[in-house]
Amino acid sequence: MFKKTSGIIFIFLFLFNVTKAEAIENSLKAFRQLAKIKLLSITIPTVEELKLSSISANGLAVWDKNEGKFVPSKIFNQEEVFLTVQSNTNQNVSALVDNDLNTSVFFNTDGYSLSLSEINLNINPVSRVKGIRIILDKNVALPNYIYIYDDINKKTLVARKKVTSSTIYFPQTVTSKLIIRLEHIQPLQIAEIKILGDFVNYNKKFLRFLAQPNHQYLLYLNPAYNPQIKFNFSEYPNLDDNKSIKTTSLEKINPNPYFQEPDSDKDGVIDRLDNCVKVPNPDQKDENKNGLGDACDDFDKDGIINSKDNCPNKPNKLQKDKDRDGIGDVCDNKENRFTERNPWVIWAAMGLVLITFILMSTIVIKMKNQDKSK
Repeated sequence: MFKKTSGIIFIFLFLFNVTKAEAIENSLKAFRQLAKIKLLSITIPTVEELKLSSISANGLAVWDKNEGKFVPSKIFNQEEVFLTVQSNTNQNVSALVDNDLNTSVFFNTDGYSLSLSEINLNINPVSRVKGIRIILDKNVALPNYIYIYDDINKKTLVARKKVTSSTIYFPQTVTSKLIIRLEHIQPLQIAEIKILGDFVNYNKKFLRFLAQPNHQYLLYLNPAYNPQIKFNFSEYPNLDDNKSIKTTSLEKINPNPYFQEPDSDKDGVIDRLDNCVKVPNPDQKDENKNGLGDACDDFDKDGIINSKDNCPNKPNKLQKDKDRDGIGDVCDNKENRFTERNPWVIWAAMGLVLITFILMSTIVIKMKNQDKSK
């Protein structure tokens, strides 16, 4: 009995550890790079400060190797370049520039044609800018087209072009306002928009986190998409207090071995380039060239995408299919039911029933006549 119980416990622990390892790996896949934070000699929990002046990175998160989870951290005086933002949508879009990967802005679309979302990015102070980086939520495709305009110098920086990367470079310009127009047929969920440039005069940023004695910490950098980090804390440490802080530094920045672009539908095409993010379509076929893959398009505009529509070329919202052959009645030219493929069978059966009835009636009448004659 003891051996059997021990075996069950062992299997349970093994499965738990495998599940935990998979969860840890999944939470790290978003980041392109990582670096060890130099271990300081501390005997009590201490706020450590990491200078970031020489680091060109967007999206930072601190990982506790001992506990296998992210810990709260805060960036101060980030580049001292402040961004504000407006949009042509009637919503608060400040989350696009709040340096918080757990917030995002949703830009909707009708799903049939390209929708235009305009973002006005205000930069203070005037800066040398040479590109932007769009950090999307997971399971979201890039916009189809982008156009970027320098509203101060009145010049086009990026003429309308197809988007193939989350980072878009353009000739360096000194400006304080960019107009970014995004055309997209799939809904957009953007976590952050970052500006790229030379900010030597403003690089006074640093990061703080609460370190535990004898714990090893890693800094994860440059996420390909919003990692949606969640902390298992009911309260967060106060990192604004300038007392009892120790300064640390990074070791060499390396590629993250866990990094993996998401592919939600497992069709071999990563989400940000997939014209059907949630419907498998490895061929990426797009018959009408509208940027939306045929598998998740709706040709007949009946509210049901082609891959789930039993008659994709004719409206049939109710999806009626009397013979249950997978082809909707409105476009089913060949009935699978035997009686409908062979209508003569019904008439033959009716004739047989009629003949049987006549014969039975004749027999009954003869029998009655015989009884009377006796």
